[in-house]
Amino acid sequence: MNGKQNLEGRLKQRIFRSRQKLKGVEEESRNLRAQLERARAENSLLAAIISGLGEALCVEGRDLRVRFQNEPDRAVIGDPRGRPWAVDRTLADGTKPCVGNRIPTTQGLRRGEVTTTPLLDGRDEIVGGVKRVRDISGRKQAEELPHSRQFLASLIRGITDPLAVFNRELQIVHANDAWALWANRVPDEVLGQQCADLWEGRCTGCTACAVEKTFHSHDPCAAERRVPQESGVDRWLQVYTYPIFGKDGSVTHVVECGRDVTDRKRTEKEHQVALRRLKRLARTDALTGLNNRRVLMERLDLELARWERSHNELSVILCDIDRFKFINDTLGHGIGDEILANVGDLLQTGIRRTDCVGRYGGDEFLIILPDTGLKGAMDLAEQIRQRVRGRTFHVGGTLDVGITFSLGVASPLTLACTSASLMRAADEALYDAKRGGRDRVCEYHLTRVCR
Repeated sequence: MNGKQNLEGRLKQRIFRSRQKLKGVEEESRNLRAQLERARAENSLLAAIISGLGEALCVEGRDLRVRFQNEPDRAVIGDPRGRPWAVDRTLADGTKPCVGNRIPTTQGLRRGEVTTTPLLDGRDEIVGGVKRVRDISGRKQAEELPHSRQFLASLIRGITDPLAVFNRELQIVHANDAWALWANRVPDEVLGQQCADLWEGRCTGCTACAVEKTFHSHDPCAAERRVPQESGVDRWLQVYTYPIFGKDGSVTHVVECGRDVTDRKRTEKEHQVALRRLKRLARTDALTGLNNRRVLMERLDLELARWERSHNELSVILCDIDRFKFINDTLGHGIGDEILANVGDLLQTGIRRTDCVGRYGGDEFLIILPDTGLKGAMDLAEQIRQRVRGRTFHVGGTLDVGITFSLGVASPLTLACTSASLMRAADEALYDAKRGGRDRVCEYHLTRVCR
């Protein structure tokens, strides 16, 4: 009986001690849970504080895996996985902090202040690293801006060719001495001015402004500008414009540069005048100012081709000064040339705008009459004969010379007619007039075949 009671007593004591231990464990568990909640609350507060900092923070373990990254760091760096760059050097260098001035981002390197510090545990062993980033790109740009503006202004002033920069209001924001000289100004006087105000009344060629065109088209443009001078001699400027793009892709400014091309324009003008003179000489008889033989035959071929297509009428008159050789032999070739020139003026004033007259050779003249039949050509030839006969030419300063004309008239008779065969027909008609006593008009006989 006593043994049984002793056993029950020991069991009760063990149960009591077990219950006491359980109460202790439960109390410890409650304390741990409370500590955990406090730690979580502190961590959340710490994370919120760190996330709210202007500086970017990132914590990496020894395995270089990101343990924590706040929003500023994520905004600057992006996802750092696979791109360890500073923490690994801190881990390698021990407790020595690492400082850098370049931030590797997804858009490339940016200017910044980067500091990495080793993360230690309770035993002062390195378990990771803390990276702190401060983006100073804006501050650096602000510090460098005055220097870059000064550099740009010095660069623009150093360019010998005229150069200016315009904003979207077409106002000049930069200009060098050479550009200001265009407007007879100094650089400070043109800043803030519009180009039209500077050139008003003294410049032409700005109706299609190259600067404004570049703002709209986003493409380089070129133009020529004529600037009248007080001396009366115009200056010519070759202008080129180039767009400057902003970050959003719009054109914020336009650069205008140019070159004085007055000498080139003068040379081009002289060249054009000489070219026109050469073309005129190549197609004009130098003595009479009429078309030469080459132009006459080209025009005759053209009119014959049109005659074959449309079957309109066509005639030619071949004229010859009677006894012209006698005039040259007795009065001299100078007098003969004056007579030829006077005859040329007379023939040119007696024809229509659609007709063509020229010196065929020597003292012979040819008149091509489109849309004119044989009868109309005969009437005109008779009028010319009478005008020449009734005219006295004052030549040599003291001489009055009268001449007569013999004229041969012909028209194409068959579709196979060519300019050569038509001219033979006119020449035969002229020969008939000469043989008939001169000072008369003869037509090509219909009984002959135009070959």
